Amino acid sequence: MSRPIAIVTDSTADLPGAWLEEMGVTAIPLSIIWDGETHLDQGPAFREEYFRQLTGGKVLPSTSQPSPGQFAGVYRRLVDEGYDILSIHAECEAGHSC
Repeated sequence: MSRPIAIVTDSTADLPGAWLEEMGVTAIPLSIIWDGETHLDQGPAFREEYFRQLTGGKVLPSTSQPSPGQFAGVYRRLVDEGYDILSIHAECEAGHSC
């Protein structure tokens, strides 16, 4: 007997929140680092501020992928809920930003 499949990605996919919700896709947020403070990518309004910082800020923000622990927590929850998991992500070469 097959189990339902849960799809997981991260906010690099830049998929609309309404679409993610409608399709049941889980997007784990990237971390955005500004002036030593870490914030989670929380969608379009947050990204708008991020891009404003890129063009007008004194200190450029940087990004960081979700931690292995963040993925593990989501995967554990989905498996406990009875899902198999398909996880889709962009790949970046070492030394390059995506």
